[in-house]
Amino acid sequence: MSKGPVLGQRRRARSSQRPKQLFVLALMLGGVYLWTTEIGDDLAGAKRSLEKTTSRPSLVVRPAGPKKVRLPARGLLAAQPMAAFDPVARAMLATARDHVARGVIATIGSVPDLDAVKGSGADLVERALHQVGFPLRTAVILHRYREPHAYGLRRRPQASEGERRRALSGRNLRVFLDRFATQLPTEWRIAAADSYLPGDLVTIRPRQVGKQAPRKSRAMLAVVGERTDTRGVSLLYTLDPADPKARADHALADYVIVEHYRLHRAELDRVRALLPLPPPPRERGTAL
Repeated sequence: MSKGPVLGQRRRARSSQRPKQLFVLALMLGGVYLWTTEIGDDLAGAKRSLEKTTSRPSLVVRPAGPKKVRLPARGLLAAQPMAAFDPVARAMLATARDHVARGVIATIGSVPDLDAVKGSGADLVERALHQVGFPLRTAVILHRYREPHAYGLRRRPQASEGERRRALSGRNLRVFLDRFATQLPTEWRIAAADSYLPGDLVTIRPRQVGKQAPRKSRAMLAVVGERTDTRGVSLLYTLDPADPKARADHALADYVIVEHYRLHRAELDRVRALLPLPPPPRERGTAL
């Protein structure tokens, strides 16, 4: 009996295995791709990291850079405390900037008014020290009473309003600074520890121009500023009567420097230890 298909019945198509084979092949290729790109690199990287830590220490990058900068062996002197950290020097600079900003008129004599719109170099120093609670005019009066001969007096001056007005002249203030302030060389040296620092005081006289014989001009007090000119010479805060108002653009080289003083908190403490001055105001602290 024949086993072929019955008449009228279609032959069933043999199922193909090709899709399954392609699917398995795709899985294999995907696994190989993941191994070579992701898993293998991670394992190899971990292995290399472990080898580095066990073989030698890793390099450390310091915040300041790869190596320290070498300084020149010569020409360096001991650093002086910056004037910006001393309250007296800060007060000198702040008061001098205020005089320039307000256009304070320069005068020859003293103006005993802390808020006046005119004054001399001695008044500028008095107003600056007032900011740190030091009564300069009272200190000069007390010192003149204690040592009258240092000021050219035969006897002690009387306590009067006239004495209060004339006590703070430029000459008297220079005598007071000679006694209590730190006196420094007048030569300008850029690399010297005793060079001019911002907030220092100088006694100056105008330079005589031309071939005329030098005249004896009146000495003035000025404050050394925090800026320099194009040559690197320090600029001064001045109340020069030859100028209409306070200025901050005259250089040290524009004047004859007679004296150079540094008056910081330590010097004011020595004055308080000698003269019967009121105690300084207490500094305000911060709440914890």
